[in-house]
Amino acid sequence: MLNYRPIKGQLVARFFHPLVFALPISLLLAACAQPVPEHLDISPQVQVENSDISLAQTIAYQTQDLRSHRYIISVHQGEQELAQLVNLEHSLRSDIDQNMRAALQQYQIEFSEQSEIYLQLDILELSAKVKQHSLTHTVKSDMRIKVSVKTPKQTLAKQYQNSFEREGSMQVDLNKVESEMGQQLSTLLNRVVNDPEILKLLETQS
Repeated sequence: MLNYRPIKGQLVARFFHPLVFALPISLLLAACAQPVPEHLDISPQVQVENSDISLAQTIAYQTQDLRSHRYIISVHQGEQELAQLVNLEHSLRSDIDQNMRAALQQYQIEFSEQSEIYLQLDILELSAKVKQHSLTHTVKSDMRIKVSVKTPKQTLAKQYQNSFEREGSMQVDLNKVESEMGQQLSTLLNRVVNDPEILKLLETQS
């Protein structure tokens, strides 16, 4: 009996040892978990670098959303393909259209559907993929747009893309992802409105 009790106690200790540590970890993960919102809002800020440029043009401008899907963030648990989807609270096309028009107006550009000078921005890709693991998460965001300029003398088409990928600890903060995507989109649109090739083409139509 004297030999049995230590062995039994040792077996019991070995059996419960993983549970003692697993329980606090599971409670910690549950406490850190946040519900995935249905909607977020990306607010791009488009800035003209040289507001002294005056193109004095009237153009026809259009923004088109040609994405294959309308969600902006997909949240996956581990390597699972099934995901929770987050959509935009407002129209992405309308937000970009409004910001682009405001920026172009700083070049003294006016808008008319009857103009022979046509500028179109196509949204081809804009989404982020989040993989949530037990103690870490990864975020990968890809954006791609196409800009077409047509004039009586020349046609120009360019694509712009921007991607970022990062890894973080514990539960992903989707508000942070929302802010990062807003900055990413702003950078992309700023490249368009400050593109010397586009500005030169519009200037030669004066």
